[in-house]
Amino acid sequence: MTVRALAVWVLLLCGSVLPLRAQSPAVSDTTAAPASASTTHVSMADWASFRRHLLLDRFHNRGPRAADTTVHYDRGVFRHLTPQMDREYALDLLSYRFPMAEAYTWSRTRRGLRSRVGSTDRTEWAFVTDVKETIVLGDRHRFSFDARLQEDGRAQRSFLEMSYHYVFNDRHQAGLRHTFSRYKPDFDVTGFYRVQAPQWGRAQVDLTLSNAYNNFIYSTLGVSPKDRDILRIYETPPLVAQIQAATPTRYPVRVEVYAGWRPSVTATFTSQTSSSFQYKDTEGAHYASLMASYTGTYGTAGLFYRRDQSTLKRNGTRSAVTSQYHSEQRLQQYGAFAVGAWRNWAGDIRYTIERYTDRQTGDDFSLSPLDGPLDYWEDRQTLQARLRYAPDRGVQAGLKYTAYARTLDKEESKYLTRQWTGEYFSVQPSNYRLTPLLGYRWPGGSVLVGVGYDLDKDDLPPGIPDSPSRFDNGYGRLTIYW
Repeated sequence: MTVRALAVWVLLLCGSVLPLRAQSPAVSDTTAAPASASTTHVSMADWASFRRHLLLDRFHNRGPRAADTTVHYDRGVFRHLTPQMDREYALDLLSYRFPMAEAYTWSRTRRGLRSRVGSTDRTEWAFVTDVKETIVLGDRHRFSFDARLQEDGRAQRSFLEMSYHYVFNDRHQAGLRHTFSRYKPDFDVTGFYRVQAPQWGRAQVDLTLSNAYNNFIYSTLGVSPKDRDILRIYETPPLVAQIQAATPTRYPVRVEVYAGWRPSVTATFTSQTSSSFQYKDTEGAHYASLMASYTGTYGTAGLFYRRDQSTLKRNGTRSAVTSQYHSEQRLQQYGAFAVGAWRNWAGDIRYTIERYTDRQTGDDFSLSPLDGPLDYWEDRQTLQARLRYAPDRGVQAGLKYTAYARTLDKEESKYLTRQWTGEYFSVQPSNYRLTPLLGYRWPGGSVLVGVGYDLDKDDLPPGIPDSPSRFDNGYGRLTIYW
């Protein structure tokens, strides 16, 4: 059965067997979500937030570096492929992530903790933990912090943002946000303005000075060659503009937009110990998502489009660096979803069509992890469908089907992964998994555990092709509100 056929079959099943109805409306768009909020509304907030972290906290993103540890990774800001990912890594992340309805609730609340952890192979885990808190200081002043701990195939970070909010009135507020991590030249300073109204929804605009103190630390203060040999100096300040907007949930039709853009900026990398070593990177990136949904008697259904893209031009400017090449990575996604609930039962389904490309051209690739040109592409189809017994309080149980079907350029794939000394798609590019779910919900949160059952028979123990073992990784999710 193809992924498209299965998607149609599950949609028909949800429509004919489960008389889904929308739950009670979520709280107003002008207030924070209550701790026990349960909703059929959905959001792309997690998708946008994850890309924002990748765009700002560059130092802690994973990826090989060539020639010197300060030569930046050139296979894309958004880390769609890294040597730390095996052939089922994408399926793992698809299985472990928080559903879009839970992403909506998290984006609406002011304080809480959530964590997801899942196995990526026999010896390693991938985990992401988010914590946030808001402190109200009088009628007009608020202080908030958001922290993320992450270790997976894309990043290894402990990332903290602290924000000050000045509340003009119920509709308008503005403030400043500052990031913190171990690497000081990667700090960011953001100014933001937020407006919201019950009639038309909410919107926010952010303007970030990325790597705000980089030139001051490296150029004005100076750094010893013993601490860091190669220094990065920006020719112009790197800026990141971000917007988000959504219509209110009081109307049946809802539209949501997230976008981030870093215009191309050039940085010069110069060795303090070798006068002949210098090169320039000109880099830009953007991401955007658009979602339209309808909430009616039978739940919420909708469509979405998402994309991200990053570009890099690397040119050697002194005799020791001869690199002259350009790389570009792009992901485009089109999808449909449906979420609903009936009494103590809940169901959701999401289907996505994707296209990923990674191209590299030029004359000299000496500072790239790849030693030649590249024209790599993947066409993907993903499907995730869940049916759960999910009362507002007590034991929960369910079953989830996850599919990741992939068609790829096999020759370019072999070349790409050979450069990384890995076997990215050594068995087959498509993977399928069935996951029984068991959890518990209480007024202040929930916990859920899933154990995957392999349906494609490509992850059996080595050397035992007929082994009855079909265990295909497991995961857990914890959410607490206060």
